[in-house]
Amino acid sequence: MSSKGPESWVSDTNVHSLRVEESPERILLLPYDQFVYAEFHPSGAEQRLDLMFATHEVQIHGHALRRLVVALQRRELALITPLSSSARPSISDGQTVIRQISVSEVKNPEAATPGHAAAKT
Repeated sequence: MSSKGPESWVSDTNVHSLRVEESPERILLLPYDQFVYAEFHPSGAEQRLDLMFATHEVQIHGHALRRLVVALQRRELALITPLSSSARPSISDGQTVIRQISVSEVKNPEAATPGHAAAKT
């Protein structure tokens, strides 16, 4: 039996898309060839990581999200999912915790490039 704690993300060196489990009812696969950019907001107790794909924008809220930035840069980030509130007490300090994921569709995919504002639904 594994003594490893619960995880809210998975890294894999052989991945072609990011699986985003916004909730048990909504799971998306976003191909890395449609990844445009990421923006990390490390200020405060709650961190935010914004991911822009050609068709969707993903906002991740949580703690110790810098590890996700590194995995994303290497195109090894395979899965993100919010960690249930009941599992959070078992997480040690400094471990990545995804508290919330919000996904919105980009209305004008051509605008999802740096320097252009993307409209969200």
